[in-house]
Amino acid sequence: MLGPVSGADTLENGGEPRPVLRWAACALCLLLVVAVVFVSVHRAADRRQARASFDRMLTLAAGAQAAVERGVSQERDTAQNAEPLLNSSHTASATREQLYVTVSASARQAQADVDAQLQQMQADRTGRSGRLRVARDATLTYLSDWSDLFARAAGASGQYAGPQEDLDTVGLAAQLALEKAAPDKARAAKASTVFGVASN
Repeated sequence: MLGPVSGADTLENGGEPRPVLRWAACALCLLLVVAVVFVSVHRAADRRQARASFDRMLTLAAGAQAAVERGVSQERDTAQNAEPLLNSSHTASATREQLYVTVSASARQAQADVDAQLQQMQADRTGRSGRLRVARDATLTYLSDWSDLFARAAGASGQYAGPQEDLDTVGLAAQLALEKAAPDKARAAKASTVFGVASN
């Protein structure tokens, strides 16, 4: 006559597992699913944040470059309009002095516009870590150099602060840093046109 079947015999012979083991297995599976979902959501949020931060930096950089281009254009036009009279021996000294003041004021206005963009980027919380910080710092250097150049032009009568080789180099460095910080190819393509310099 056979004796009673033990729990171990039941498991070995393909019987039902203990309820505790079933619950433990279910709990483990549930924890794994929750962990996978959490990691996926977290990564998606990080990607959204990275795209938003980059877009903000791109907007600031584009605004800064627009201010530089406006300043250069305005100062160039002012200097070109004043040049014939400044070079003429028939121009009265009072008129000549007024022309110098006008050209200097144009350069000071250009500097003020660039400085406003510079301060806006410095105050913004975007781009304080990783590659975006490198791009931000490079852009700040670029703007600072333009501000210095406009300041020198404002102090030197009739001097035109046009594009310089060193400024093109600094601008290219800022542009490349912005491209490297892009979270995707589409944004990198946009970054490649911000400062108007060729990266090839």
